[in-house]
Amino acid sequence: LRARDGALRRAQDGSKRGERPSTSLRTALSGIEGRSRTTDRETILRKLSRTAELSREISLERLGSVIHRDEYGVFAPAVPVDMALILDGLDLGPGEVLTDLGSGDSRWLFAAAWRGARGVGYEQSPRIHPIALELEKALAGEGLLTQEERFRITLYHQNALTADLSPSDVIVNYVSPGLSEATAE
Repeated sequence: LRARDGALRRAQDGSKRGERPSTSLRTALSGIEGRSRTTDRETILRKLSRTAELSREISLERLGSVIHRDEYGVFAPAVPVDMALILDGLDLGPGEVLTDLGSGDSRWLFAAAWRGARGVGYEQSPRIHPIALELEKALAGEGLLTQEERFRITLYHQNALTADLSPSDVIVNYVSPGLSEATAE
């Protein structure tokens, strides 16, 4: 929806400059498809797939399983292919901020940084938060996360409900329904 809305805004701007609305909309929409998205998608999907592998290894070592439940919720990581498709739809880019509530292993933050955006995450589980920190180091060690990308990532060990979300352009809430309802309020 965000990509479509952006295209509509660009089309409206084009019609203000005297372009025919159908031409401006077509041009704006082609911008969504015409960017080097295929390369971006393939690169990001490759990085997300490796991120999932590393997260699995770290989670198994630290927790004994990939999915973990504690008093803070359930840690069940997002699927790389789904993430890549969602990221394409968000049209997230430089200068924007993606905030992840219950950021788990932080893979949404890494994906935001790979797209040139900032990633801000909130994870309150004392068992999951260290996984994100270890995963960030592992990705950097493999050259999949540059120093510049690491500077665009901020991970807080705190409850997302106490956070200031106003700087966020996109909020990811891949968590339990209880937090979803509380966030909506």
